[in-house]
Amino acid sequence: MVASKHTAVGLPDKAERGEERPARRLYAEAAEGVRLLMQARGLSKGDRLPTEMELATLLDVSRATVREALVALEVSGTLAMRRNAGAIVRDPDRKLSDVLTTREGGPFEQIEVRRLVEPQAALLAAQHRSAANLEAMTMALDRMHTENQTGFLTEYGDRDFHLEIAKASGNSVLLSTVEDLWRMRSEGQLWPQLQRSIDLSLARPRAECEHARIFSAILSGDAAAAHAAMTVHLATVRLELEDAFGQDPDAKQHAARLR
Repeated sequence: MVASKHTAVGLPDKAERGEERPARRLYAEAAEGVRLLMQARGLSKGDRLPTEMELATLLDVSRATVREALVALEVSGTLAMRRNAGAIVRDPDRKLSDVLTTREGGPFEQIEVRRLVEPQAALLAAQHRSAANLEAMTMALDRMHTENQTGFLTEYGDRDFHLEIAKASGNSVLLSTVEDLWRMRSEGQLWPQLQRSIDLSLARPRAECEHARIFSAILSGDAAAAHAAMTVHLATVRLELEDAFGQDPDAKQHAARLR
């Protein structure tokens, strides 16, 4: 059975979610809205949910928030995501995972913040980097290359490269922001779940090449080029997240314009 009625659901109100509960992320509220929708339509195991666009309309949230909600519900075991087939009900009676009550930001929220701050970090790094900073970045690039050659099991080199750029910026607030974002990514549940749908054999080598372009700009002291290279890199990461849910023409065109 495919759900197709456009019954307005919206997000649960304060009375429904309990006044005394700690504040939750918007994607968690959307996940609760999806759960209520499943109940309202009597969906059972194997049934398909409405499309991402339909859910965004029904819940009055962005498509990115819907994607994060679906990933959270997949983590909890409520849904299963099938590429080019959408979200399939797996266990409609499964209680929502603790992920929905944490303060973990959604992957799309995380990447949007990174797109705001990390190009500026690269720009400042090109202006202020020291020999020690450049050596640390080189070591991070070497580590990432080794990880890519040995099965993509870890991503410490990727993390270290971005953190070393933030350190080289000379701005401690910017550094702490980037550190918090990477900590959220590594300790959370949503990013690893979404990353399972990404072809790392393509994504990681591509990121390695993009990192090399960023480093080259920083090494040469070209602040504008460093900013542009980081902007392209993070646009590509965003596109990879989009691709985990299927092609998104708008995101693809945007990334192409940045190249």
